[in-house]
This record gives sequence, structure tokens and C-alpha cells, in this order.
Amino acid sequence: MKNENNIAFALRQIQTEQFATFKENICQPDSVQLDVGVAFGVADNHMVKCTTQFNFHCDKKVFIKLETACVFQIHEDSWHLHENKEKKAFIIPEFFARHLAALSLGTARGILHEKTAGTEFNKYLLPTINLNEIIKGDKIIEMKN
Repeated sequence: MKNENNIAFALRQIQTEQFATFKENICQPDSVQLDVGVAFGVADNHMVKCTTQFNFHCDKKVFIKLETACVFQIHEDSWHLHENKEKKAFIIPEFFARHLAALSLGTARGILHEKTAGTEFNKYLLPTINLNEIIKGDKIIEMKN
């Protein structure tokens, strides 16, 4: 019997989709607000893409914008366990979605550090983020064809 809670996967690609800083909008660290987004999609055959978006802002004026993605290859056996062929969808169980998001957030944290190294933006770090508040329930990703 196959264990649905043991999903075999590997990180295959890291992408910086978007990065921008706006010096004119920078503010003191104690005034910063952070918007966080996490999204999932199918990148290719047996590949899941977890995209993270971050906007650091003060008074709704963004001063750091970062969007990154991690692409994970799901082992074929694990893929078939979570594939819904009737609905042409792949279902990412909640626990696994949180795990992929945690890996993606950590990766984004490193990208932000590296992109801002040696600048005044480097003091703005991605804090720890409670993914239980962001990811609720399984994620159903529609597949094309």
C-alpha cells in the first residue's frame, strides 16, 4: 500500500520572477508592512511551481517588491497518487503545500538578502511567516491537456 503522506520530490529550479526597489518610498523598519502571497501551479509534466510574492511598504507605498518561484519535480508514483484524471487536476495536500511554501519562502529570503547586499535595503528581512494562516486546505491545480 502506498503512503499518501510520503511524497517523493526534488527541487529542480529557482527563479527570480520580479525584483525592484524604490528608494523614494523607503521608511524606518518599525513602520514597515509586508504583504505576502503564495500560489501554486503546474509548471510541466510532474512539476509543481510554488510562487511567492512579497511587497514591503509604508503607507501603501512599496519600496521592495520580490516575486520568486521554486519548481519541484514530483516523482511519478507520488504524482499519480494525487492526480485527478477526471477533473484534469493535481491535488497538493495541505501539509505538502505548506512544506513546498516553506522551502520557497526560505529560498526567497536568501534571494532578497543577496539582491540587497551592500545597500540600505539589506536591513529589511523576510520574517518568519506562519504558513498555517496562509495555506488552508488542499490546493487543486488544473492541468492543461
